Parts: sequence; structure tokens; C-alpha cells
Amino acid sequence: MQLVEKGIIQSLSLIFKVNDVKMLAVALEGIDNILECGDKHFLDADGENKFSQIMETDGCIDDLENL
Repeated sequence: MQLVEKGIIQSLSLIFKVNDVKMLAVALEGIDNILECGDKHFLDADGENKFSQIMETDGCIDDLENL
């Protein structure tokens, strides 16, 4: 949670714009791990992953789709 509060999701989504396959793979794995953790431990009152909501609000989903 602390890394998410510090902006790790936004930082990882910046890597989605880089033309380096290895860096992209690491960033995608990081996002996957964060979302998995959110599914297990950080659900809001409606049962939605708080971390996926952050990704949507910050435009990270658009960056993923553009890949």
C-alpha cells in the first residue's frame, strides 16, 4: 500500500511508453503483482480493487491499451 501511495502505479505506467521490451515486461509484471495484491487485500466497500480504480483515474488503463 505504501508504494501505491507513493505513486508506483503512475511510475510503472510511464514505462509503458518506453521502447524496451525487457523494461515493459518488468513494468507489466509489477502492475500484475500490484493488482493481484489489491484483489486479495485492498477491496473497497463495493468489493472493487482500489488499485485498479487508481489505474483508471490516473489514465494508466489508456497507456496499457495503447501498448
